[in-house]
Amino acid sequence: RRLVDHHVAQVSAAVFQGAEEADARQTGEEYQPEEDGLRRDPDGQADPRAEDPEKAFDHQWAKTLIDLGVARVRERMTRAGRERQFQAYVRYDLSPAGTRPTYVELSRELGLTEPELRHSLSEVRGGIRDEILAEIRLTTAGSEGLKEEWNVLFDA
Repeated sequence: RRLVDHHVAQVSAAVFQGAEEADARQTGEEYQPEEDGLRRDPDGQADPRAEDPEKAFDHQWAKTLIDLGVARVRERMTRAGRERQFQAYVRYDLSPAGTRPTYVELSRELGLTEPELRHSLSEVRGGIRDEILAEIRLTTAGSEGLKEEWNVLFDA
């Protein structure tokens, strides 16, 4: 479970950071994105460096699942008056490389004790993982299908 929580945190940070980088790359002059999601050269030809369409779909599906999970957990924690606990996740797990605060810094910033901070991070990560699994369950049959889909999406 701890491994999965860590993996969800890493994947969500990478997806959020990767989305910004991908957006920046797709606005470059050498190609423009098309509706089919493939990169194109200035003549409209598919860029041979473009990502495999299946991998691109899986990446987008994983990003969608993570975005949905994060949004649902944010909404649930906000309704419960626990914005600081959710903000701990945002500030710690979604910080760009090299800017992540320490537990001591973040606990002071948010007015939490270090054990409360650790518990908050674990709670949010677990909640996101549970939301992702719930959504995948809607599209798969049985636990084997669920496990297979998780592995495909998150390269476990």
